[in-house]
Formats: sequence, C-alpha cells, structure tokens
Amino acid sequence: MKTIHLSITLLITFLMALISIPVMAEGTNVVSPEEQIDNIQDIFDNAVISGTLTGVGSGNSAVGRLKALRNMLERAEQLIDLGLDDEAIQQLQDVYNRIDGNLKPSDFASGSQTGTLMETIMNIIQNIRA
Repeated sequence: MKTIHLSITLLITFLMALISIPVMAEGTNVVSPEEQIDNIQDIFDNAVISGTLTGVGSGNSAVGRLKALRNMLERAEQLIDLGLDDEAIQQLQDVYNRIDGNLKPSDFASGSQTGTLMETIMNIIQNIRA
C-alpha cells in the first residue's frame, strides 16, 4: 500500500483580494489485483512489440513460448475475476518462474523487461494475499 500526498491550492476571493491557501490531504493509493493484471498484460504486450521481451527457443518455439506466457497471464486474470486467489497466485508464480533466468524450469522469455514483469507479478501476488 502506497501513501500519497496531495497538495491542493484553494483560491478564495474575499473583499476583492485573492488569497491562496494550501491544503494538504493524505490518503492511500490502492490498485486492485484486477487493475494490476490488466497493467501487466499491457507491459507484456508493449515489451514484446518493442523487442524488450523475446521468446526463448529456436524457430517457432520462441513465438509459441511468448504466446504461452500471454495465455498464462490471461488465465491468471480469469482466476482473479473468479475469486480463486490461490490458483491465481500459482498461475502468476508459474509465469514468474518462466522469466526469472533460473535453469529450472526453463525460461519462456528473456529481455530487459523481465525484471519489471517479475516485480509486477510479486506486487500482484502480495496484493491478492493482503
């Protein structure tokens, strides 16, 4: 959960004078897992388009692995929407394991955006558990 600080300047006209009064407000910025999963799908899609996330493997297997990862993210979204939190977490962990750079299980994708994707996945998992 992030705390954000808002600064709003109220302008009040009193006796023909302009008085500026700063008002501070404090609140929380909570993004739901549903919003987060939409965001990660956008990050994934943009990374593939820009070439900062590429499939691992030769020939068509690289493309197939990217499609498999995208399908895994879509399935995680469905599980979140159905309220199946444990299953959604497992699905997200599976995606994480396929981009983490470890030998087992073998990665489906690599590139400069894997760190961003992994961080976002962990944030979603933490948010689901909260």
